[in-house]
Amino acid sequence: MNQMLTPVEDLDPAIRDYWPYSQTVDKPWGHLEPMLNWCKCQLEHEWRWQLLVSSDGNLPGRYIFYFQSDKDHTAFMLKWC
Repeated sequence: MNQMLTPVEDLDPAIRDYWPYSQTVDKPWGHLEPMLNWCKCQLEHEWRWQLLVSSDGNLPGRYIFYFQSDKDHTAFMLKWC
C-alpha cells in the first residue's frame, strides 16, 4: 500500500527546509533498483532515500524518498505511486 506521509515535519526546521517534500512507498523485493535508476536519470534537484522496513520474500519493503523540488516530488509520485 502506497501512502503519502511527511515525516520531515518531525525533523529540525533547518532539515525540514532543506527537504520539504517526502514520499513513502512500499515496494516488493527487487523493485527498488529501477526506482533508484529512474531517480538518477529523471530528477533535476537533490533527492535522498531511506530504508524504513527491509523487504523479504513475503512482505514489501518500505522506503522514504526526500526531495528538494515540488516538480521532482510530483514526477516521482506520478511514476511510482
